[in-house]
Amino acid sequence: MDPKIMQQKAYEFEMHKEQMKQIQMQAMQIQKQAQEIEQVKQSLVDLKKAKSMDDAFIPLGAGVYASGKITDSKEVLVMAGAGVAFKKSTDDAIAFLDSRLDILNKAFSELDAEGKKISKSAQELANQIQSASG
Repeated sequence: MDPKIMQQKAYEFEMHKEQMKQIQMQAMQIQKQAQEIEQVKQSLVDLKKAKSMDDAFIPLGAGVYASGKITDSKEVLVMAGAGVAFKKSTDDAIAFLDSRLDILNKAFSELDAEGKKISKSAQELANQIQSASG
């Protein structure tokens, strides 16, 4: 094989490796978001069982919680993005999170398919490089 062509294939192979790293990072982020949503859904299920005036720890962020009392376990605020929040029933909030999970799962499937396509192409390039150099 012509050295220029071999160099081009090696470059393409390296690009595929980099693309795979990017896809893996995106997939990990999606899985992390999905896991967080599942935890929030479980918290909402637990909240539905709570009675008014039950003690609770309210997350402030960065692992810090404040002690408080639940005054209404039937409605929650759901952030829609851009600083906009909507009051929703606990059941509606769970349904909203389910729809977000569906979107994340679809994105994960698309990433997985793209990763398989790139991996197959990288393997073909590696085989071409190996057979040309050996």
